[in-house]
Amino acid sequence: MSGSALLSIIIPLYNGKEFIANIVRSVNAVSVPKEIIIVDDGSKDGSGQYCEEIRREYADVKVFRKENGGISSARNYGLSVCTGKYVVFVDQDDYIDAERMSNAIVYAEDNGTDAVFWSCDYDADGETSPCDKVYWKCIAEREAIEKSLLPALLFRDNSEYMSYIGHVWAGVYSTELIRGKDMKFRHFIDYEDDQLFVYDFLLAAKKVGFLPETVYYWVFNPKSYSNSKRKLTNIVARYESYFSYLANRYREHVPNDEDTLKELDVFAKQFTFCEAVRNSGLGEKDANEKKAVRKIEKSREYKPQLRCKPNHIREKRFRIYLLLSKLGLTGISLWSTRVYYNRKQKKQRKSGT
Repeated sequence: MSGSALLSIIIPLYNGKEFIANIVRSVNAVSVPKEIIIVDDGSKDGSGQYCEEIRREYADVKVFRKENGGISSARNYGLSVCTGKYVVFVDQDDYIDAERMSNAIVYAEDNGTDAVFWSCDYDADGETSPCDKVYWKCIAEREAIEKSLLPALLFRDNSEYMSYIGHVWAGVYSTELIRGKDMKFRHFIDYEDDQLFVYDFLLAAKKVGFLPETVYYWVFNPKSYSNSKRKLTNIVARYESYFSYLANRYREHVPNDEDTLKELDVFAKQFTFCEAVRNSGLGEKDANEKKAVRKIEKSREYKPQLRCKPNHIREKRFRIYLLLSKLGLTGISLWSTRVYYNRKQKKQRKSGT
C-alpha cells in the first residue's frame, strides 16, 4: 500500500457547506497517521470552494471533485484514491469520538483483524440514544462470521455481537481486502446500500473485532439525504434489484440452501411492500403510488408472501402495515402514513429546520 497514511477517512460531500468544517474538525483529531478525503459530489452551494479553505487549514485533507452521482458513487471514488491501510466512511453532517476511533485502529493493528466494529449513537438535537450497539469487546473469526454475522445481516436481525451491523460507518475496514475482492458500493437505494457493502465485506473477512464504546454519532438532520430525499421513484423495482443482489450473493456463497432463500424471499417481499407504503407518504400526494401499492399487494408474487408470518420484520409500524394488508385495510396504512409525514413536516417547518 503506497502512501504513509495508516487510516483513510472518506467523506462524501453534497451541498454540505454548513456541516463540512465540523466533521473535518472532528476527524482531524484522530491521532493515527491519516488522510481525510473529501469527495465533492457536484455540490451547488459553494461547498467545493469552501473545501479549498479547509484544505489549506488542515494538512491531512485532500479534496476531489466529481459530477453528481450519489453517495455510493462518491464513496467509490474515495476508495479509488485512498492510500491508507484501513478506511472509514463518515457522513458530512455527523461526528465521531476521535480518541475511541484511534483506539479502534490500534486494536485492529494489534489483533490483525480485517475490520473492527463499534457502537454508534443517534443524535437528535443534542440528545443521544443507542443506534448500533456492540455488546462486548471480542474477536469473531470465520466460523462465528458464518454462523452469526452473515445470517443476521441477511435478515437485518440482531447478532450475538451487535444489535445491527449494516451501517458502513459503524466500523473500520481493511483497504487491501476491499481492493483484493474488488468491492464497491452498489447503487440500488443510496441510503440502504451500506448493508450490501458490509455483507460483501463479511463474505471475505477472516477475522473481525468488536468494541462496545461509542465511536460514531449519527446526527438527525432534516436536510440530509437520508431524511429529505427518501422519496423514491420506482421504489418496488429498486428494492427488488437490491434483494436480488443479496440473494444471488448468498446463493454463490452457500449453494443449494433453498430453505434460507425462500425465507429471504418472504422477508424481501414483506419489506418491499412496507417500504412502498412508507414511501407513498413522502413528498407530493400521488394517486399512482397508491395504485402501485395495491397492485403489488394483489400480485401473484407478493400476495402469498404478505400473508406469511413476519418473522424478520422488526419495525412495529411495518408489522401493522402487514396486519392491515391481511385484513384488506391497506387504505388505512396509506392514509396514516401521509398524516404522519405531513405532521412531521409541519413540525420541522415550525421549528425552523
